[in-house]
Amino acid sequence: MNALVYYGQRWSSVNGPWRPGILHRLDRNTTGIMLIAKSDDAHWRIARQFETRTIEKTYIAVTDGVPTLKGDVLDMPIGKDRYVREKQAVRKVVNGGKTAVTQYEVQETFPEPAPGHALVNLMPHTGRTHQLRVHLATIGLPITGDTMYGGKVFERGDFRLERQALHARRIAFVHPGTLKPMMLEAPLPPDMVRLLDILRTGGGG
Repeated sequence: MNALVYYGQRWSSVNGPWRPGILHRLDRNTTGIMLIAKSDDAHWRIARQFETRTIEKTYIAVTDGVPTLKGDVLDMPIGKDRYVREKQAVRKVVNGGKTAVTQYEVQETFPEPAPGHALVNLMPHTGRTHQLRVHLATIGLPITGDTMYGGKVFERGDFRLERQALHARRIAFVHPGTLKPMMLEAPLPPDMVRLLDILRTGGGG
């Protein structure tokens, strides 16, 4: 938000002065692309695409452990954790859970040393808080560095990953003005590039 204010432009006022133009959010310590609306009209048009789930988002993550399947769809409702206020958990709908669906595809695996790691693409079909992190943790593949949901801190030599290895890589949507399809991408940040370099050259963590 401070960065948006620094640019000094007029942003959408839909969410008030404390969230100027922000259409969706990323978890703390997750990197990647976001959409920011410059006008109220653009904001409402893009927000409608989020509501109808026509916006396509692709995240990339490194997991602790290697999936047994090359890809799958995780359909597990998510709600507030019963014991820790800051966390989310898989919950039955009757117990407050809301529909949450995540598709994943394995891009690379690094099986050594056991239990290894994997690089996966994640395509959320819904937008629940912590959805990707909760779903992966529930199937025994927490995101590397995501200590809130069981991920281990990755350290090797002088490198230490200080956050969860989760990055919002790509977003596809219809431009609210031209009505043309658009796809935007954000390059991997240096810490995830370094993590993958280590894994590809045989470093475990």
